[in-house]
Amino acid sequence: MRICLTVSPTRAGMFEARIDGRLICTSRQPLLDAARVLLAEGLDPETYLVMRHLGSAHDSLSASIGTAALLTVEHSVQGKPVLRPYKGSLGIETAPPTAPNEFQAPSDLEAVLAGPEARLDMPGRKS
Repeated sequence: MRICLTVSPTRAGMFEARIDGRLICTSRQPLLDAARVLLAEGLDPETYLVMRHLGSAHDSLSASIGTAALLTVEHSVQGKPVLRPYKGSLGIETAPPTAPNEFQAPSDLEAVLAGPEARLDMPGRKS
């Protein structure tokens, strides 16, 4: 099976990724992030995902959903984009839980940072 993912720019470096008009994700790496969404939705990891830019008749990138879901793009020390193993969850991404209302972040944060357990063992750091 082969699925065509159509991408279009939204703002600097960001793309909307759609399949048959359905928004899959908005991302800097639409093929890889869309693969993770589709995998979480239960699509077969062997399904071939082909990315095209809106209005183009030519494929830009392609990979199996399972392979693409395992990768992310990072920048090397020279500033070049390189593929690396994805370290996040391959499940459905959700926002982190928010703190309860009674949590006072600034004062609690200062107390935590002042404690000895907040010390980082770094060469050259004065405690």
